[in-house]
Amino acid sequence: MQSINLISQTHIDVKEVKRQIVSEHESCCKRGLNKSAKWLAELNFALIDVPLEKDSTSSSGTTSKSKEELVIHDTFLFCKSLFDDAEYQRCAYFAEDHTQQNSLLRFLRFYSLFLDVEKKRLESLSELTVVSDPKQTEQLGELVHEVLGSYDENVLPADFDAYDLYLLGMISRRLGDNDVAIDYLMAAIKNNNFIWGAWLELSFLIVDRKKLSLLEAKLPNCWMRYFFAGHMYLELHMNEKALKIYFALQKAGFHKSLYVQSQIAIAYHNVQRVDEAIETFDHLSEEDPFRLDDMDLYSNMLYVKGEKYYLQVLANKAVEIDKYRVETCCIVGNLHSLKREHHKAIDYFERALRLNPYYLSAWTLMGHEFMELKNSNAAIQCYREAVEVNRHDYRAWNGLGQTYDILKMPAYSLYYYSQAHRLRPNDSRLLTALGESYEKLEKPQYAAKCYERARQLGDVEGLAILKLAKMQKSISPEKSAKAYLEYLQEMEAQNVADRDEQGKAHIYLANYDFVRKDYDNAYKHAFKCLEFPEVKDEAKVLLVKLAQIRNPNVSNTSADVASDIMDFSNEEELPDIK
Repeated sequence: MQSINLISQTHIDVKEVKRQIVSEHESCCKRGLNKSAKWLAELNFALIDVPLEKDSTSSSGTTSKSKEELVIHDTFLFCKSLFDDAEYQRCAYFAEDHTQQNSLLRFLRFYSLFLDVEKKRLESLSELTVVSDPKQTEQLGELVHEVLGSYDENVLPADFDAYDLYLLGMISRRLGDNDVAIDYLMAAIKNNNFIWGAWLELSFLIVDRKKLSLLEAKLPNCWMRYFFAGHMYLELHMNEKALKIYFALQKAGFHKSLYVQSQIAIAYHNVQRVDEAIETFDHLSEEDPFRLDDMDLYSNMLYVKGEKYYLQVLANKAVEIDKYRVETCCIVGNLHSLKREHHKAIDYFERALRLNPYYLSAWTLMGHEFMELKNSNAAIQCYREAVEVNRHDYRAWNGLGQTYDILKMPAYSLYYYSQAHRLRPNDSRLLTALGESYEKLEKPQYAAKCYERARQLGDVEGLAILKLAKMQKSISPEKSAKAYLEYLQEMEAQNVADRDEQGKAHIYLANYDFVRKDYDNAYKHAFKCLEFPEVKDEAKVLLVKLAQIRNPNVSNTSADVASDIMDFSNEEELPDIK
């Protein structure tokens, strides 16, 4: 995104931004868009030191209204109260007579009907699933026609009220009409740049970097696109770019934004800078001790580091703040998982999903727990649901790959690992997993390429170099020998002992050097093999051959050579072959 990349050189007028935030916050509050309103209010609070001039057009007196305007005003107050109390059908009923005259009541009616369908779907769940019920799908389809029918037939959809377009985008996404949903959401954002919910809905539909690139030129050039870019970069695991965006936003005036700090912490976590991520979350907790947003991700970091005590403290605190928040359920679930209490962990993740079936982390984490219990079918179901919620979640794709790997179905695991790799192309662990799948499918050349690339990216697990050495045996003995040498050097440098693999590496190098007539190195590797029982006998045979080459006029028996070998093995330094 050209304009996004230029954020560091772009001046953001924070006074104008604050004015727009305040105006949009009021609009969202009137329409019951509580999450967008909360996000805007938090952003506005970060600009608390920015003065906002009083609107000169406002009046302290009461403006006279016509009878019709008073009826609409009173109807709105009543309908909004019903909406706030989750009485969606009553709200829609009383707003119906005014949908043609008033955009607020029109949106409130249709949004209430949409939320009523969502509410009934959640209440009717007998099993955890995000699959749509046919009846509910039909109701959503009828709602789309009703929204469209509320406008004059001569009015083009692109000219609809921005909030109605946002609602149509949400409904279309639920119906699986993704291309239509994108059109509606892009039109909503074009008509009103500041509906954060519309930007978020759009993010669910951008499944990869190519799709983002195609849409970037169509996005409006406003300050909101910077926040959207940072969000999308995190979703698509372009973490370094995300960090640049958020650091630039801090410099542009949003240095007090808790949201920006939280996003930075998530980016640190994604690039394995866990200590910095934890430090950032700790700072967040100091500034806002009752904040639960994203604290489940914080608990994931504590879990990975095995910080049982601090995870217990976090869980106690979250329960005290609100034990019915999905984040709290996930935090407590992580605590039970760390204690190896997998059934209890699953109970809490299920509780989170009953509160919000679209809560991605709970699906993925529950899949991990079922994997620990060796319940592959349940794990697959959880990972599939996670992918349905958000196709950006590489952990769910990776989980599916691992599960099918355990089930010895490499073709399936290859597909799912490929999906995960598409999202995180620079993750050496995923490349190693891909290589293993190719290896099981007897495609050594593809496997070797994966291992080589994993090696270039740092080989976090330290497995790629050994696997590369094995794969290259049938392709390029020279590359195999080079990889084995690197493997042995790393084992020595790290002072790590994997005796079986080290023995195999030495015997391969011994035979390789023997064929190349590099008898000095062949002897050194063969002699080293005497330390490893699995290859000791093979090494003795090779040492006999080397001894005969060294003394061609002397006919040594195998027993004599074996005796010599035992003598050599007691020496501190390897003797040179003359």
